[in-house]
Amino acid sequence: MTTLYSSSIRRRILIITAGGAIGLSIFLGGSWLARSSSDGLLRPLQTAQDASATDAGITIKLIGATFSGTGTWVQFVATVEDDARFPGVTTVTVPAEGLVDAGLTPIDAGDGVLLQPRGGGPVILRFAPLVPGVSPLVRIRSVDLAFKDGGTLRVNGDWTLPLVVSGSLHEALRIERLVARNASSVAEGGISVRLLSAVRSSSETLVTVEVVAEEPVVMLAEPVLVVGSDRLTGGVLRSMEDGGVLELGFPPTPFGTSPIVVLGPWTIASTPAEVFSDINVPAVLSRGVPDESGKLLVEVAAGDIIGSAPGQSPVRFVELGRITRVGSSTEAIAFHLAGNFEAAENVHAVLPGGTAAVTAGSISEYRKDQGGAVFAGTTAFWFPYRPADWEGTVRLYHGTGGRIIRGSWALSLEPAR
Repeated sequence: MTTLYSSSIRRRILIITAGGAIGLSIFLGGSWLARSSSDGLLRPLQTAQDASATDAGITIKLIGATFSGTGTWVQFVATVEDDARFPGVTTVTVPAEGLVDAGLTPIDAGDGVLLQPRGGGPVILRFAPLVPGVSPLVRIRSVDLAFKDGGTLRVNGDWTLPLVVSGSLHEALRIERLVARNASSVAEGGISVRLLSAVRSSSETLVTVEVVAEEPVVMLAEPVLVVGSDRLTGGVLRSMEDGGVLELGFPPTPFGTSPIVVLGPWTIASTPAEVFSDINVPAVLSRGVPDESGKLLVEVAAGDIIGSAPGQSPVRFVELGRITRVGSSTEAIAFHLAGNFEAAENVHAVLPGGTAAVTAGSISEYRKDQGGAVFAGTTAFWFPYRPADWEGTVRLYHGTGGRIIRGSWALSLEPAR
């Protein structure tokens, strides 16, 4: 008998298609930087930092930094000093445009760097590697504040924070290029993976691959790097070339060793949402009893499905809860489906009054057995909820679930000569 349990949750996923990528799931952000050295792997230079700057009633402080030949990681904390001027602040965000290149080039700042002034820990931001001879500075010229009432405010200022470098910087900035030991590409099940580049540093191992598929596919499991008897879990750092080129990041590996990068399984992306279920929402919710937090989760009975096309409806539960974002919390309704529908396009609900409701988010879970084999799981689609709008039969357009492609896409690497 196979025992199944939930694997990691993915809110957004990368779909590799001929026409481009839709979304991206970041599985890691350098979490291995805090690992101990008991496994014998080389460790990056880690330096405590104590620079701080205060402007406009806000203090930003550096806690620590890690330097390597593939990147510089800096830890920040923020404190709102002027509570009278900024009452009820929940978060401080450094927007991407608020970071100034002052000897350090930000990498993957995205929409900004979220700092937690109320009980949150340090936040890590990645910069390009240090340039020898250049005094590195982190300079911030604006921050965005979010408040308990849902409001936001951009505050301009000047937070200039010099980095302290100590120890053997030469050793910390060491890199080693890796090349394919045998074949530079592998193909199976209609999916081809080709090595483009690979490099290791004292802080991480980076592998860039090109993925070509006959149909739109989703990378289902985190990539793995095998070094001897160790299996190191990594993830997608960046996607390029419309999603067909992926930069994968892994923990550091000993210089001189020959790792193997393993991808798979994959899943064929679910089809567009021309498949629907008609659900009697009031009938489902009438049987529910809220828990202490106000959450309501009710199983859908056969009689609650008024119709579906084509075939049997995958809707299994309806849930009432809240969607919480920075500075706001909104009542929401979710439909839980058997199968993985995270790649379905144009998912929406047609309400009893005829208006269309778009999703506020989705969560898709796969399952694994104790041996690590991946199986189909569940998907939840969330919508903003106002009770009067959902009184009656709701048509949910959800598409069909994805199909898993099993196999092993393995590329053997070795140090370049």
